[in-house]
Amino acid sequence: MRERKLQDLVSVGVLAADVSRDVIDEVVAEYGRQARRSDGKLPPHVVVYLVMGLALFRGEDYEEVAARMIEPLARLGACRSGDPVPTASAITQARKRLGPQVMREVFRRTAVPVADLLTGGAHLGSLRLVSFDGTTLDMPDTPSNAGAYGYPGSAGERSAFPQLRLLTLIEDGPRAPLAAEIAPCHGKGSGERTLLAGLLDYLEEGMLATADAGLFGFDLWCRAAQTGAELLWRVGAGPELPKVKESRDQPADGKRLDQYKDLQKHLSLTLANATQSASPDMARWKFEMLQAVEKPIGPGIGVSGYVVMSNLMRAGDYEDDFLESYGRNMLAREQEGVRDGRRREQIWGYHGGGLWPHLNSTGTDFGFDPMTGYMKALSNSPDAATAFFNAEFIGKDTENNPFKRDTDGDGRKGHIGLSNFQYLFEERNWMPDQDSEGEDSIAGKNYLAAALEAATTGHPAGELPTPATAAHTEDQAKLYSEIVKSVSEVPSRLADNGFMSDSLGQISAEYMADIHRGLRPADKNEDLLYPVQGAAAKLGEQDLTRFMYVVGQNPEGYAALTVGQHAYTASAMEYHFAHPEAFVKDPRYSPTQNMEIAILDIAQNAGEIQGTLGAGRAYAAELDAGNKDAEFNDAITKAGELGESLVGIGVGAATASAVGPGAVVAGGVAETAAGEIIGSLTEGLMRDSSDEVIYRNGEEIQATRDSTFRLVEKAAQAAGDQAGTPSPHIVALVGREAEIGFGGAQDRIRDFVDGVGVPKALEKDK
Repeated sequence: MRERKLQDLVSVGVLAADVSRDVIDEVVAEYGRQARRSDGKLPPHVVVYLVMGLALFRGEDYEEVAARMIEPLARLGACRSGDPVPTASAITQARKRLGPQVMREVFRRTAVPVADLLTGGAHLGSLRLVSFDGTTLDMPDTPSNAGAYGYPGSAGERSAFPQLRLLTLIEDGPRAPLAAEIAPCHGKGSGERTLLAGLLDYLEEGMLATADAGLFGFDLWCRAAQTGAELLWRVGAGPELPKVKESRDQPADGKRLDQYKDLQKHLSLTLANATQSASPDMARWKFEMLQAVEKPIGPGIGVSGYVVMSNLMRAGDYEDDFLESYGRNMLAREQEGVRDGRRREQIWGYHGGGLWPHLNSTGTDFGFDPMTGYMKALSNSPDAATAFFNAEFIGKDTENNPFKRDTDGDGRKGHIGLSNFQYLFEERNWMPDQDSEGEDSIAGKNYLAAALEAATTGHPAGELPTPATAAHTEDQAKLYSEIVKSVSEVPSRLADNGFMSDSLGQISAEYMADIHRGLRPADKNEDLLYPVQGAAAKLGEQDLTRFMYVVGQNPEGYAALTVGQHAYTASAMEYHFAHPEAFVKDPRYSPTQNMEIAILDIAQNAGEIQGTLGAGRAYAAELDAGNKDAEFNDAITKAGELGESLVGIGVGAATASAVGPGAVVAGGVAETAAGEIIGSLTEGLMRDSSDEVIYRNGEEIQATRDSTFRLVEKAAQAAGDQAGTPSPHIVALVGREAEIGFGGAQDRIRDFVDGVGVPKALEKDK
């Protein structure tokens, strides 16, 4: 008996601690169920605890439960000591007076997540695990219960008791219920999917909600996705999905397409988050997933599992090892097919006849080519992208290697080995596809360029550089060198796919110190003149000239390189003005004379870069009869954010105290020489102290040549002023050096650009 009292005290104590008297009193007051004074009836808050006790001590009758709870509740101050144990009739009447609404609201206010980060099975990474759990409960066989819930059964037989259907939202780990819905076990509106609709509003961002196949419904999924929670739901065979369109020739329902797009995005994000888990269960899941994609999916032979999975990889950050393994296996499958002489369509399970499945709803493409979705995944995962592109695709001596080139100029072609980058950028025939407008899709190669951006810069494509990504690794620098060399060897690889130039332009803006090194004929002490954080890309003047000439023909590529060059030129000048003997320290000359050598070298390189880019731009303008001028100028004005980020990084690790992060914190980007130049350049109108126009955008743009000289002069002047060591002498010389570089660019184009048009002139004044 003593043991039972102790158990009752503990049980009721935990109950009272989790469901406080204050919460109960608030709810009772809101629903007007307060007890009248001295009416002899059970107080409402005691009734609430008794009802919960009936669930806690299932199998015991009303009076037994009340006997268990009265003394513990009295000790906790919830009722008076010595009160008689209420009869079953009194409890029944008290429950009727209280009503179900009070109990429902008390549950809603107290059913909250209880797991902490140490609770086993409660989290996946930063996500709180929740699940939908359904069951049925036998009810007392009373006429009222029979009328409300009925007797489930079939074929003329029925159960012995009425049953209700219960669906709960459970916090995994502690198995704590967060929300619940009930309904009869039969009749219209009694299914679990109907109950699920009432639970979706309890989902929230930061949760990962799982559900079994019986709960899946497309509209329910879309509603759940809108809550911000991540979803991982099992889908049964042959799910019923709404019809989007009858054929490719009929317009789609825009609302449904948006829902498909959300569904695809949330599936991708959920799977990406799942791969980041280090748990044994998720390690096994990743292994099984890599096995599953090797098999066809769908009726008959079906398309490759890679086609389906790649379309679920377009959003989120997949774990690097999983992403690398997936790509390695997929490329191995494609390499095998290429060696066998099969087309890409055959490799990935398209066998002719009928419509190909539309597996992508983003509008960029229909998802036919698995490489497209995978490139998008790599664009979000820089480290995996770097490793992937530098890996070998095929060895020179691999059996049935179909790739041959004349590598020594003797007119005879021999087998060659290829990296993944070389295969995808230089050799692969990308599968034809269409976008949502019925136009030829550029998504495959566009995402390839974005993946290369991530692989070479260390940050996801489309993001801005930061000091944390400024130092490039050996593998990143090597890949950038390969990109420049590849475009130089066959300019049409980029010229025929100009939409890739925005990514290649941004990459190059982040390798501006490396480009300056490559354009310098001598390499002695180049690390002092052009400091590089991390590894430096090995670049040659011929390859750089041909590469920049092609990039300069695209507005976004031209803008990124132009802004990057001017940001670097001004930052480098400011650094050397502040450290006049950083490059040359000859005691026979003054510090200013030593500094002059560095400043003039920087100015000459600036002229050569702008001369090359300007020639590419002018050639594009001639091809388009000048109609692209506005596009080029608009692209420059939009590149200001990139320029400010580059200014914030500075010109190298050794210069951080002069420009870069320290300067940004102290006075802001705009207060550096480079910040002044970039701000004026991207605003489209810069004037010096005499109100003379230095650089114009729009229809009034001056010749690229004159603009370059003036900007370089302005950079030198601002750099000297910022460093507190102005030198009118050097300012007077830098324009001439820039002109030498600009003229040298024209010579290099004539020498190095073979078979590509050279413009007769740059932009003309109106």
